[in-house]
Amino acid sequence: MPQEPRDSLSRVRSDLTDLADKVRACCSRSMQDIETLLLQRGHRVHSANPQQLILLPSRSSVKDIDSFYRKMHRYSFRLLLRDIVVRGDGFSKNDVCKYASDEVTQNDLDFLLQIGLLTQECGKYKSTLPGITSFGETLEWYVSSVFEREFRFASSWSVLLGGEAGIGDYDVLASAGGKLVYIETKSSPPRNIHEPQVSEFIARTKRLAPDMAVFFVDTELRLEDKILEVFRSVISRNVARQLKPAAKSQSVYVTSAGLCIVNSRRDIIANLRECVKGLFRVEWRI
Repeated sequence: MPQEPRDSLSRVRSDLTDLADKVRACCSRSMQDIETLLLQRGHRVHSANPQQLILLPSRSSVKDIDSFYRKMHRYSFRLLLRDIVVRGDGFSKNDVCKYASDEVTQNDLDFLLQIGLLTQECGKYKSTLPGITSFGETLEWYVSSVFEREFRFASSWSVLLGGEAGIGDYDVLASAGGKLVYIETKSSPPRNIHEPQVSEFIARTKRLAPDMAVFFVDTELRLEDKILEVFRSVISRNVARQLKPAAKSQSVYVTSAGLCIVNSRRDIIANLRECVKGLFRVEWRI
């Protein structure tokens, strides 16, 4: 190989190495910020961010991860991924062409083939990650990424806390300005969410004592039809009376106690942003 192309290739490799180092350093700083707030509350991190549990091949490029993240903004794409987890052994386009148009579904399947999540043989698709049996961790990764990319928070997902408290697994923890946010993510439809799950969320919130707790249900169904009633039966009457829509939105409900209940109707990022607004809002009395 001539010297000039060889030098160019060396520079590209060096740039990629620098980029990888910066990404690792950024992730390390994010985790350090969160760990500091947890230590101040008497907790330590046992593990976090299990990359092997998300629906992304381990050697995905930065470009592929960015494209995957952007596609995750669409509810229909997230539903497609859930279906792939269920049907991982083999399925046709017709099996999953119920969340979007035929063209959009084909584009999504082509993309998943391109990044190596799917293979295709004799018209049937197969997942290359059959060991992943839940969409939950991928949704946690996505919500954590929203807080990092859109709101500039430090964020980690699937955080397992250890020590004497033994309070278990927190779906997403995010921090900014010395404030800690706990986000519980639910990929199940509202009909599968009952009082025990909400009671556990409330108990975890009380043990952790975050500045804000968010209960996120990945659905476009109205919160009023099921989720709010479950919360009102579990939380105290005083807090239940405070539940009200944020900014005339029927997708976000908040209380002055730092509780936020949100779904993905219309715009998942805009809905989560409404929660974040309340974290730093101060009522000035001058």
